[in-house]
Amino acid sequence: MEPEQQSCKVIIVGGSIAGLSLANMLERVGIDFVVLEAYQEIAPQVGASITIWPHFARILDQIGCCTYNHSHLYVPVLRDPLQALVDKYCNQAFYRNQQGDRVFEFPGMGDVLERRHGYPAIFIDRQMLVSALYQNLQHKDKVLVQKRLTQIEQMNDGVQVITQNGSTYIGDIVIGADGMHSHVREIMHILGQNTSSPDCFEKDEYSKVPCTYKCIFGMSKPTKGIEKGTTHTVMGKNYSYIIGSGTGKIYWFLSVKNSETTYGKGVPRYTVEDEQRLAEQHFKDRLNEHDIFEDMYRNRIKSRLTPLHEYQWKRWYFGRIMTIGDASHKIHPISGNGGAAAIEDAATLVNELYGKLILQRKLGQVSQHLSTEDFQDIFAKMQSAQEDRSKQLLEQSTKIQQGDAMESRFAPLAVKYILPHLTGETFFSLCRSAKSSFTLFSSSDGP
Repeated sequence: MEPEQQSCKVIIVGGSIAGLSLANMLERVGIDFVVLEAYQEIAPQVGASITIWPHFARILDQIGCCTYNHSHLYVPVLRDPLQALVDKYCNQAFYRNQQGDRVFEFPGMGDVLERRHGYPAIFIDRQMLVSALYQNLQHKDKVLVQKRLTQIEQMNDGVQVITQNGSTYIGDIVIGADGMHSHVREIMHILGQNTSSPDCFEKDEYSKVPCTYKCIFGMSKPTKGIEKGTTHTVMGKNYSYIIGSGTGKIYWFLSVKNSETTYGKGVPRYTVEDEQRLAEQHFKDRLNEHDIFEDMYRNRIKSRLTPLHEYQWKRWYFGRIMTIGDASHKIHPISGNGGAAAIEDAATLVNELYGKLILQRKLGQVSQHLSTEDFQDIFAKMQSAQEDRSKQLLEQSTKIQQGDAMESRFAPLAVKYILPHLTGETFFSLCRSAKSSFTLFSSSDGP
């Protein structure tokens, strides 16, 4: 049954996890939307993977995008062979030293997560998740491709968005779900600095965004030493690996510390040749008893070298414009929490927006559109609810990377003398804080 329609239209810029998650939630509560995606297709294959932790899976379940039951993550809107995205979740975690030797093992990790939080941890193609979010929409005609944003105009009673091909879209608000290099955020900052309150944004805040690590991420065909349902962390001096199995592939990240931290526009953009050179420097890195990195890299299906920005923007909104996901906070991928932070942003925003619209209905103001002041209040409450949470996830990821790359003098001693003596439960307790607290989509009837 179609939900009762609300007197509000949201223009979403960006058709990936943040944007399509938001679209799914808006659709479920009857709020009109349009998604403008710059590229020519939704869900292109770029070789990226994503970890679905319990707090992430719960919201996906709430919006009807997936269900989890007995080691299978089902996506009802997709046909086989993607009907069951995985047939064995990540249930065994290994930590290895620079020589590839096992120093810590956590058997039953997925079982512990499922027992405590209702869902395990699962690795899948990022493309699969984006495709599932798109297929889950009832009104796919509201997702438009090749609509690159060029201009946003704020009016007293709404916003107007103009795209590169000359198309114009009018709505109540604009939500920038367009990633780290967000054009929405760039326009929003310019608009803010050109008003009577130019201090609402730091001048040239982008120049303060640091990049300490770079990463080759990719997916490969199965290799001998990476068993199904396992994850592997390899800790080297100023580099580390995260490797996980799922959906018949091996997903992996090689993070390498830069010779110096760069900022803003000084962060390099990498070429295929840059990736090849960096990969060759690490070819002999031992991943386990059987494999070196060269084995996995030469067996790759897709890979890419990218800089790893780590930053949370000071302010996420201005007027009738707001950013969510990577456009507001860029989290190191080592913890697998970037996607979860984005979907939690979307859930919090819809919770606040829908709550305001319901209050308006109760007051008999159904036909009256929300004012700019109303949206400012909604956005402020959303950022207030999420910024400490996302900052915690960001800082946790940074600390994990520093530890895994053995940046401190203490790290080698911890690998040798402490990690081998941890129990699974102790290890879980040390790293559970950010995953045991979470945001829910409260407008859903789901779990």
